[in-house]
Amino acid sequence: MRRALVSLFVVGAVVAAAVGVTRAVFTDREVSQGNVLGVEDNFTLVLDGENNAGNRIGSLKKLFNVSNLVPGGEPAVAYLEIKNASDMPMIFRVYADNVSDNPTSEGRLRDKLHVKATLNPTDYPNPYLDGDLYGSPGNVIVQDVRVRDIIGTAHALDNISAAFDYTEPLESGYVAVYKLEVWLELGAGNAFQGEELTGDLVVDATQYDGQTESSVLWN
Repeated sequence: MRRALVSLFVVGAVVAAAVGVTRAVFTDREVSQGNVLGVEDNFTLVLDGENNAGNRIGSLKKLFNVSNLVPGGEPAVAYLEIKNASDMPMIFRVYADNVSDNPTSEGRLRDKLHVKATLNPTDYPNPYLDGDLYGSPGNVIVQDVRVRDIIGTAHALDNISAAFDYTEPLESGYVAVYKLEVWLELGAGNAFQGEELTGDLVVDATQYDGQTESSVLWN
């Protein structure tokens, strides 16, 4: 996860020994000096986007900050940009973490809040962090799931299938843009008035090279 995985290369010398024979030959030697085997130090994930208030955001700022959701009303909308600013292709995953909401007589908000995710929405008005667009436009990745269904790494949205089934990891300089829509379902009752859900939206990235689809290393 944002970490270069290191392979150690060992170069061995093979020595042939001549026994019982003395030989004199012309010889020469050239030496390649100062060889360096370095490890990539530029595995960088950049997050940006636009929140529901129409403000550009950075990786440490709130993507959603709303308090006016009503049952069956308009969704809160935010855009998340994920850019590969490194020199290596990436696999990434997105999930909710540290989610907190209060139990009510009608359940929890995580069970009543719904999410839709669209990759590269056609209505996004901003440049994609000066990068090339990753994937096709207007691709609905998730049509309708509850917040509870995207909590934790086991329920993450990721590009693993695209990377391994179609050889399409997030290449250097490319940007994936997600439009995230969150709404309160019509059946939510009075018990949810004034309630709120807080949590983090986490984006993990790991290198694509050397990985296998069945056992991706994230840290």
